[in-house]
Amino acid sequence: MHSQLKQENRREENKAKLFLQKKFDQHVLQCLVPKRLVPERKNGEVCHAVKLIFPGYLFIRTHMTFKIIMR
Repeated sequence: MHSQLKQENRREENKAKLFLQKKFDQHVLQCLVPKRLVPERKNGEVCHAVKLIFPGYLFIRTHMTFKIIMR
């Protein structure tokens, strides 16, 4: 179940990125999903897991002009 949730989150992230990339050029728009590597202890061993810093948020950096907005 846990891995299924990870796959769904990754799919949603990819859908949002693809939608924005279709609408805008890569020079105009950059998408970022903030993640970090967190050490976790499982069965006495330390392993690292990738965790979302802000779950559900997609950060967007743009260099927009009025002409691009009005498309």
